[in-house]
Amino acid sequence: MIKAPEIKNWKYYQSDPGKKPDCLIFMLHGCGGNADDILKLAPQLEKQTGHKNFVAVAPDAFLPSVEGKDVYQWFDIENNYSKDLFSKPYAALSEREKDKFTAMTEKENGMKKASETLNAFLDFCQEKFGLKDSQTVLFGYSQGAMQALDMGISRQKAVKLIVCVSGCLIPPDKKAIEDRATKNVRPEILMLHGTKDNVININAAEQTAEALSKAGFK
Repeated sequence: MIKAPEIKNWKYYQSDPGKKPDCLIFMLHGCGGNADDILKLAPQLEKQTGHKNFVAVAPDAFLPSVEGKDVYQWFDIENNYSKDLFSKPYAALSEREKDKFTAMTEKENGMKKASETLNAFLDFCQEKFGLKDSQTVLFGYSQGAMQALDMGISRQKAVKLIVCVSGCLIPPDKKAIEDRATKNVRPEILMLHGTKDNVININAAEQTAEALSKAGFK
């Protein structure tokens, strides 16, 4: 039996509680949100899953957010964020700007450490509900999409699909992706992004999509 890692709070929704689920949707909220926020979307996913019986799991993120009480961030984006990081081409960023991405990913409370914990928690959830990676979808919004992409490409086995809504990889760079991605693990990725997003510019999503394609993702 897999022991659950230290997740402060998590909730789940089953489309049909009387049946064993066919699919696990692992949902990660955005910065300044919580599990309740994103789990509200779960009932709307029935049609998109082909009316399969599914379970949606949503944990709270690990760090407090300045947005208010009982809201969180997965890694410290709030102290490192600037619009230029997500609007400029990665190659055009200064070393100081690139260091902001490094602070988000590499520190003790960074994105990579969060991915380790979340992948361990996903293993626990899969065992709990009797499902495999091939039956698992990672679904993230904004910062949660960044986190879902990182945990998905660094996971030891490919999940069925990663859905990235208004997010990007950190950094959106082909070499960084190739260094981070597990060899021969190439899950399918769906990216959705608004053209007028003024927080995470669509340029970052387009850079991510191009870099993922060059690294062998589809």
